[in-house]
Amino acid sequence: MSADSLALAEGLREFYLKAHRLLDQAMKREGISFARLKLLLFIHRSGSVRATDIADFFGHAPRTVTEAVDGLEREGLVARVPDPNDRRAKNIRITEAGNAIILQAEPVRDYWMKRVFSALEPAEYALMLDIFDRLRAHMEMIASDLPEPEDVAGCSPGFLGDPARR
Repeated sequence: MSADSLALAEGLREFYLKAHRLLDQAMKREGISFARLKLLLFIHRSGSVRATDIADFFGHAPRTVTEAVDGLEREGLVARVPDPNDRRAKNIRITEAGNAIILQAEPVRDYWMKRVFSALEPAEYALMLDIFDRLRAHMEMIASDLPEPEDVAGCSPGFLGDPARR
């Protein structure tokens, strides 16, 4: 990775982490963490969703999702309901209490996002959206063609090829 690419990746990572921490602090004042709000919003937007779909979307282990959903269910924010297509499976849906949390927290989240991005001029905002769209599309393209560790110049197959080190 070139020094410029590395600096850009590090800058993006640092921005994301700082923005996430800021939002988490603001959300905690509303009684919910930002992570839990994101989970509630995903379930709300999906209507009814399986835990495997949540795990796939967020890139979490199924056990992690189960624990998070268990906590939301204990608080009455989500409910497990039978899957109409698979009698062995359960879907997760938002409850009225979960909807109330979203209605309470979304304006706070929107307020802070507007404050964070108020540093940008409208043209810069539009440019960033375009850049992120292009990067997302490019990542989808290259993700379908990932090389084997031994095919990457300067990569030691013994290091990346070892599943214990991934």
